[in-house]
Amino acid sequence: MRNFAILLLASKAFAWEPSPAFLEKLALIESDGVCTAVGDRGASLGRYQIQRSAWLDACSRNGYNIPYTKDNAFNYPIATQVVKWHLEWIAQSLESRGRKPNDILVYMVYNKGLNGARRLGYNTQIDDPAMNRARQHLCPCK
Repeated sequence: MRNFAILLLASKAFAWEPSPAFLEKLALIESDGVCTAVGDRGASLGRYQIQRSAWLDACSRNGYNIPYTKDNAFNYPIATQVVKWHLEWIAQSLESRGRKPNDILVYMVYNKGLNGARRLGYNTQIDDPAMNRARQHLCPCK
């Protein structure tokens, strides 16, 4: 049992994690970094344009009850923590499906959802406004 715990901890150390640079780029892609942004006819809030279901799932998975309100979604430290939890879950979900997470693939799932990304064959090169913008910010070669 002890070896399993060590293995589990070691595997987490190599998993993709959202860096501060990735979070800043995500905010630029989603809202031009505007903390009070409202998009998708009110369905997406804050600089990360997170939606209610993603917010509540991320909080629940991490044992917190942080209501999805404009005040919370517009609050930089709170929104950043919730989005980090959501991004970590995305990376773990990709790994469990045999996909190696990277910035552009994690963004695709963030934007399209797991099922949407799967339906698109996890093809991050699709001609789509959101993915085109993401590639401008996230890919090393422009």
